Amino acid sequence: MAVKRKSMGFFIALMLSIVLVVAGCGQKPSAKSAVETGLANTVNMKSGTFDMGMSMSIDFPDDVLSAQPEMAMVSNFLKNADIKASGIFKQDPQQLEMTLELNLKGDMEMIFSIPLVITQDKMWVKIPSIPMLMLPPELEGKFIELDMKELSEQLGEEFTPDVLDVKKQQELGQEMMKILLGSFEEETHLKLLKKNEANLPEGIEAKNIVKFTITDENLEATVQTLIEKTAPQIIDLLGSDKYRDLFQLSKEDIEQAKKELEATTSGEMKEAVDEIRKSININEFSILTVLNKKDFVNYQSFNLDVDMNMDSDSFKLGLKGDTKYDHINEDVEFKIGIPSDAVKLEEFIEKMDSLYGSTDDYDYDLDNGDLDFGGLEEIDWDALFADIDPENMTVDQFFELLVNEGVDPEQFLQLLEYEGIDPEEFMSAFQQ
Repeated sequence: MAVKRKSMGFFIALMLSIVLVVAGCGQKPSAKSAVETGLANTVNMKSGTFDMGMSMSIDFPDDVLSAQPEMAMVSNFLKNADIKASGIFKQDPQQLEMTLELNLKGDMEMIFSIPLVITQDKMWVKIPSIPMLMLPPELEGKFIELDMKELSEQLGEEFTPDVLDVKKQQELGQEMMKILLGSFEEETHLKLLKKNEANLPEGIEAKNIVKFTITDENLEATVQTLIEKTAPQIIDLLGSDKYRDLFQLSKEDIEQAKKELEATTSGEMKEAVDEIRKSININEFSILTVLNKKDFVNYQSFNLDVDMNMDSDSFKLGLKGDTKYDHINEDVEFKIGIPSDAVKLEEFIEKMDSLYGSTDDYDYDLDNGDLDFGGLEEIDWDALFADIDPENMTVDQFFELLVNEGVDPEQFLQLLEYEGIDPEEFMSAFQQ
């Protein structure tokens, strides 16, 4: 899948995200050298286990909750939900397995657990046990097998093995880190902490602790550094022969990105920062990274606390998460392994279609994307919809047009539902 990186906004977001990742890897004697040592070791982890957790909160003002009761439901849902993941990984051969868990607390407490297994070219996802899905007995407890190369071909896209080359991705991350470390001032963004300052969970071994912070005070300097120092070097790195295929970028993409970056003026940058400040007030945006005695990152946490001002609405947004690494470079054993009786994606779709009584009406062919729906596959839909003018056409006139083209209106409405389109919403666009 071709990934285009052509806008100024993308590069700012990319640089910020990379900073947040690498800034959390640090040690003495300085925060920068700590980051450098920690990341160099961590990207070369051969094996290990991990545990992750994340929670989110949104707090709306009382007047918003009174005017829009549904916002209270959203707020309560997020406060009572957390996401967890635990897993095992090895680099040679490349394999990772993990279990994602969504925990919904409160009056309707539910836990959804989804085991995953990932190798260099395939993924297996265990079908979650959800009563409302009404799964056929033969699918219960089964894994769905996804072949990345086959899926790319079915979607008409080129399969690029480099995209799945974890080693090359690690090398890219380390080179990006070197660029970033040379760009930012240590005094404004990176700080070494003592253990009693970090508020770490119990049992975390900590030789060195580094905190990376973005505040309202250093926001303008952050954006300026990203645009003037970091981004040009990152663009050159991504455009190199070694890494260009990782993102399926063309030489034209790289040249266009350079031109747009060079065209950015200091006035435009300041205007962008001012716009950000109007909509976002950063109370805290930090990443904490802990290194153990062997100079590996064994714990990371992040905390986002901002006030959002969107048009006439305002609310507080909070996002917290942490990751703990253990058994680094030890001989770990997978608990799930490669599923031996997995169901192919095509078979899963066929069984689910059959369950809901749809295979008699239509079938979606993953090999070529053609829809067989009782003769509708022969319709020239582009030509048909070119003649449709909802603002000057009633629903009856539209149905008459369908009939003239050999399309049964009832079949067409069923087709809309199959494609996930609400028929009533579709028809409401026509003249009443």
